[in-house]
Amino acid sequence: MLEQIQREQAAAALMEAERSHTPAARLSDTYPGLTIDDAYEIQRLVIGEKLRQGATIKGHKIGLTSKVMQQAAGIDEPDFGHLLDTMVLGTEAPIDAARFLTPRIEVASTAARSRRAR
Repeated sequence: MLEQIQREQAAAALMEAERSHTPAARLSDTYPGLTIDDAYEIQRLVIGEKLRQGATIKGHKIGLTSKVMQQAAGIDEPDFGHLLDTMVLGTEAPIDAARFLTPRIEVASTAARSRRAR
């Protein structure tokens, strides 16, 4: 488990990587004792800073829900995170690829949109 100062340093490194559009070092390499609890605390610190900068939470995400993906990531449970307004793009919105290091797009399925519309 990390000290709080290390968690804060990790959060700052992630924020700087996003700001400068440069990859951050893998946190588990920088902090070999990193735990799941540390990772969620680092996430909380990053989200807190983004909220202070004016972002708003629009939802939450659960990832690694399949056992195959969990095994590939070396974990045994799904993970979760926050979705901010800065992460949401409308269907007609242009996407500035320069904002991203390794762009990925995740779309809601038609079934999921239908359930939300009810």
